[in-house]
Amino acid sequence: MEVIDWLLDGDPAIRWQVLRDLTEAPPDQVAAERARVETEGWGARLLAVRDPDGQGSSHLLKGGLGESGCCGGRRCRLGGIGGQRASSWE
Repeated sequence: MEVIDWLLDGDPAIRWQVLRDLTEAPPDQVAAERARVETEGWGARLLAVRDPDGQGSSHLLKGGLGESGCCGGRRCRLGGIGGQRASSWE
């Protein structure tokens, strides 16, 4: 199996970027795949647990990582998925 095939066999959050960056897929195919991120896979799971203000879910930190868990003392706020900046650090 080729690497691109392996990536395309994965989650929509990866697949749309592979289509956009590593293949010659037409823009409408890329857009259709990107739209699936909101309702399927990692993207859907992440959106399902976000705080009401649309930022990263505070209860993920409360789930055992604590304030300094994975971020070495910094708190990560998740932003938009896709064409926007993916995260910001405080």
